[in-house]
Amino acid sequence: MNIEKQIKYAGKVLSALQTLFDEESENYIGLDELREGDNMSDFIRVLATSAPQHIYIKFTEEEIDPLDFNYIANRLIVQTELSK
Repeated sequence: MNIEKQIKYAGKVLSALQTLFDEESENYIGLDELREGDNMSDFIRVLATSAPQHIYIKFTEEEIDPLDFNYIANRLIVQTELSK
């Protein structure tokens, strides 16, 4: 586990995500939209579960359901915490 790599990757991912809130971006999502109804919950759900699951499937070609991916993500969190 390389914390420096994780910080580097986090910076790149956050930078890419920031374009979602740039009005000039074709992928723009307005904060007003996110504040409507359940949109913020839907956005966070996609950000926290659906998108990482999709990336995992693309990289590994292993078809897993959301609960299986959640198990993998939780295991990574435990590994990080135990390494502190």
